[in-house]
Amino acid sequence: MNSVKIGKKEYRVPASWDELTASQVYLIAGDFFGATKIDEAQIRLIMTIIPANIFSQLSAVIRYEILQLLDFLPEIKLTKNLFPAFHGLYGPSDELLNVTVLEYATADSYFHAFIDTQDIKFLDLMVACFYRKPKLKPKEAKPLDWDGDYRQKFNANLVEEIADKHIKKLSPIFKQVVFLFFVGCKRKLVEDYSELFQSSGSSSSSGNGWADTIIDLGEAGLFGDLEKSATTYIHTAFMYFKKKYIENKELEAKYGTNS
Repeated sequence: MNSVKIGKKEYRVPASWDELTASQVYLIAGDFFGATKIDEAQIRLIMTIIPANIFSQLSAVIRYEILQLLDFLPEIKLTKNLFPAFHGLYGPSDELLNVTVLEYATADSYFHAFIDTQDIKFLDLMVACFYRKPKLKPKEAKPLDWDGDYRQKFNANLVEEIADKHIKKLSPIFKQVVFLFFVGCKRKLVEDYSELFQSSGSSSSSGNGWADTIIDLGEAGLFGDLEKSATTYIHTAFMYFKKKYIENKELEAKYGTNS
């Protein structure tokens, strides 16, 4: 957080996406889906922190300097799930830490379909991959093997049903927030596992990329057969591939490569 002092009053201004509150992101989410300029989003956001009558009295230079504190907005890096529960549905954890390879791959395909077509049905399907009904009944005790995930197990065959039955009727802004959250998490995955993206330049979201990823995990046998590999957490899978990548590079450096 950045601190801005005006007179005797001190205001706290977020320094990153993950320092924004749910209401603040909800306020500006739509600005990333239309023709609104980012500086307009910055102004509306700062109005939630500094009262308009006070901000308007500041000099143009000071107003500019304060707005510059929000210059992180254009690069979406939201990895904190601001809506872990919404209208009876439960979403993934921060950074998608409890999201499986198959869950991520399915959501990613709808993510790209929405970008390509701007058809809202694909946004609904993407959100339906992440938000599901709870697996515990009200007041039901947590089992001894509780994994911390309140959501029912992911089932790709039920995504369309969830989208049609539950997601379609939810606020468009909520779905936009989930989209921004996924963008931020995808970006962090690329940053954390940059070695895996250097050759392809993107995630395994095209062609047979994700299918090959699951097959590779299954053949390695580290997480079980193909079915179990598909339910491996995406971060666990990427950590495994990063480890193998580094090991291969070390072997190449030590022994060279065959021409």
